[in-house]
Amino acid sequence: MRSPTFLKDVPAWQLPTGSPRFQMSTILSNPRWRSILGIVALVWTILGLSSLHFSSSSKSLFTFNTASTSLEAQQLPFPESARKLWRELLPLLEDTAPGVQSPTIADGTTSVHWNANEEIELLDRAVMHHSDVLKMARQHRRFTIEMSTRISPYVPSNQAERRGIVTVAGGDYLPAAVVTLRMLRRTGSTLPVEIWMADESEYEPEICEDILVQYNARCRLLSDVFDHATNTSQQHQSQKIAHFQYKIFAILFSTFDEVLFLDSDDIPLHDPQELFDSDLFAEKGMIVWPDLWATSISPVYYLIADQPAPPSTLRASTESGQLLINKQTHYSTLILTAYYNYFGPEHYYLLLCQGGFGRGDKSTFVPAALATNATFYDVAERPVAIGQDFEWMHVFALIQFDALQDHALTSANIYRSRNASAAPPIRPFFLHGNDPKWNGERIFSIEAYDENGSHGFRNNPTKNPAGESSWAYVNPTDAVQAYNIRAIERQLWEQTRWVSCSLEHSFKIWKDKKDICKHVEDWFVEFLDTAAAKEKGEDSLHDEEHGNVEMMKTADQAVAEKVMEEEKAKHAALMAESFGRIAKIASAAANGDMKESAEDDIKKILEGWGGGGGETRTGGGKQSGRIGRIDEDANM
Repeated sequence: MRSPTFLKDVPAWQLPTGSPRFQMSTILSNPRWRSILGIVALVWTILGLSSLHFSSSSKSLFTFNTASTSLEAQQLPFPESARKLWRELLPLLEDTAPGVQSPTIADGTTSVHWNANEEIELLDRAVMHHSDVLKMARQHRRFTIEMSTRISPYVPSNQAERRGIVTVAGGDYLPAAVVTLRMLRRTGSTLPVEIWMADESEYEPEICEDILVQYNARCRLLSDVFDHATNTSQQHQSQKIAHFQYKIFAILFSTFDEVLFLDSDDIPLHDPQELFDSDLFAEKGMIVWPDLWATSISPVYYLIADQPAPPSTLRASTESGQLLINKQTHYSTLILTAYYNYFGPEHYYLLLCQGGFGRGDKSTFVPAALATNATFYDVAERPVAIGQDFEWMHVFALIQFDALQDHALTSANIYRSRNASAAPPIRPFFLHGNDPKWNGERIFSIEAYDENGSHGFRNNPTKNPAGESSWAYVNPTDAVQAYNIRAIERQLWEQTRWVSCSLEHSFKIWKDKKDICKHVEDWFVEFLDTAAAKEKGEDSLHDEEHGNVEMMKTADQAVAEKVMEEEKAKHAALMAESFGRIAKIASAAANGDMKESAEDDIKKILEGWGGGGGETRTGGGKQSGRIGRIDEDANM
């Protein structure tokens, strides 16, 4: 592994004898240099913060007083509660900005699979000047100190629904989020859901106001918060927030005290209420799940945060497609996570990922918890990757496992991550479908991995690398069989069909798209509904737990009735237009202007209604089939 130099521009007289340039790992392993830099950083911090006044009764730099001491400490209704937080947080972020150039990430090894039994050297590819490191350390410490005095204490929610699920899903991610929502309801969960979007450009009026409410879900706009900063300059800073950075702010701004964050493509396979209700969550307040990869956090980060670097065998890097957290007990952790994400693209993402797989928010939560002395439970069970083409997997999902069953094992000092045969497999709890996204309009797209197409197809789960019709999740076969993946994938297709055919004309992002429903229906005919698939029992789920719940039946029926009303309205408008045309023909006949073709004209008008035995088509599927399928799904 190539290790870059850390102090690239340091004069030779400042370096150890015989070593004109050295790695960051040299500093961490040398007590003398670590002590020197620690003292310099501490002195610099004290000088920089000399104007601050602290209460001698403060218990911790990272503790927020969550007790309500006055009648004024009542949670404001959304969005005012979130706006208040943002008006406090944004100036603090800007005041404590790193203020240095972005780290340079040298070429070399990026990500390696995590091995709980094999200690590896920390990945050391971030290159920074020593003065920049010290300035970032000073600003980091300043933020952790000032956040406890400049951010108001967390006020618990006064609404009935204190627990809920939060996701971010604007644009092309929204159809997949509706699929996830329907899969969630199949588990029996009635937890409320907030779907956060960037701004009005992503807002879907019909979906948000008519459809999602049927499933106890609501849309929220981040712009409702960001656009209400205290001045124009701060509003401009808010506009820099995008993509991976949305996650932490959706969690912070949500109306729930206890949040399960799910990526829009992360499918719960069981009711998440079990996790919320657990003693484990009550004790730890935060649960995270692992990624496939070893940590890629730079040694530079540990110096900046003044934290010891843990051994690589302790935990894998974090896969943040799912995160369970108590905002009240872990408020300081979330505030520091916001700091890492706000300055993520140019600073902290580079230090926490160093160009490794999954760059973004994924590696910001655990470091923030460690830096704020917060408790958390990190699931030890390794995720299992399923998909196709394992040389470079292009159809890809991660199976994440039950945190409670995992904790039952680790409490007895049993770690399947160290010895897979130490205990029977535990049940999968989430299926994070990274690729493809279950969006009926995008799911059949074909993209080559490289210009020669040597790796087959990308983002098309219906084709294997040889271009043959296939299930999306094929390998490894033992995992596919052991975890009943065929049945889960079948249900994903069922829900994708429902969304594609029932809501084809409801999504504004699909306004100019054609035959979305038809393409999904054709795939069912071609592959999923074949005799071979049914013979293998791959035509439905065989788990009673996944039976529909009353909410889903009611919601589906409401959507079906809405679609029926729309069709009735269209039919009524067509009839009114047709009668108008017939009236004109009759009027002409009464005035003696009867044409020879009048009778044929009237027949054509009547056939246009569907009243002459024809069928009115909508969205590539027959009207009768469309409505019937909704009713059928509602009574599965």
